[in-house]
Amino acid sequence: MPKLRYIKEWNIIPVEYDSPFYHLPKWGTPAFPTIVIGTPSTDYLAFFCKDGSLDKTMYSDKVPSDLFKVRHWTPTGANGAAYVGSDDLLFLGNFSKEKTAAELSKILLASVAAVLAGNGLRVQLSPYGENRNDLYIKIGDKLKKFLGFVITDMGDWYSMGAMITFDSRIDKIKDMWKIDSENITKKGDVSDLSDIIGGLDEAKTGLDKIKIADDIAAELAKRLELTLSVEGFTDIEMEKMDELKPVLNSDKWFFDL
Repeated sequence: MPKLRYIKEWNIIPVEYDSPFYHLPKWGTPAFPTIVIGTPSTDYLAFFCKDGSLDKTMYSDKVPSDLFKVRHWTPTGANGAAYVGSDDLLFLGNFSKEKTAAELSKILLASVAAVLAGNGLRVQLSPYGENRNDLYIKIGDKLKKFLGFVITDMGDWYSMGAMITFDSRIDKIKDMWKIDSENITKKGDVSDLSDIIGGLDEAKTGLDKIKIADDIAAELAKRLELTLSVEGFTDIEMEKMDELKPVLNSDKWFFDL
């Protein structure tokens, strides 16, 4: 039976390998479908864009100079950004095309929802449109987004980036983000970003993140009809990612792509 490789040694994910791993299918074929799930080694800013300027999404002059930055290439003109915290759960995946992007999206959402349900957390799909790559949770009388992700077509493979937010760091987001007020107010009575963006710590503290990571990897494998295999990267993959690190972690890549 084909396998899904789970890089468990990266339960603490070295952020300098985020972009090299995400772009690996663009530069060479991965050895196997692969999932990485863990807490990042530091807070960082992730930017998703084909080309253009960060200024379309954020006030770049308000981005701290010492904040680690990651840019993911996407084949569309859409811009997006996320503040990834070191206590969030980050997902990175390379998947072959036995499943479509839409099928992968549904499998990821269902896998996360099933594992969180087993931890006493009831979550739901976005109520703001079909086929959205988001999950929400009820906090008091507010429905808040805590998971979002992107799947990028890399040719013969897909790359995926996602995170489960535990602490929304809303104060940092509000300082940097250019807010689409018209779009936000369509989501109801919104006076502050904290009305619609949240973290799981608001719903339940003390969750075992590594167990959640392991359980999501197992659930993904089951729903993808693959055997979960805990192992590491090949020497060839590591050599390629090490080669890409200085390029894909440079200011030139992040700001001038």
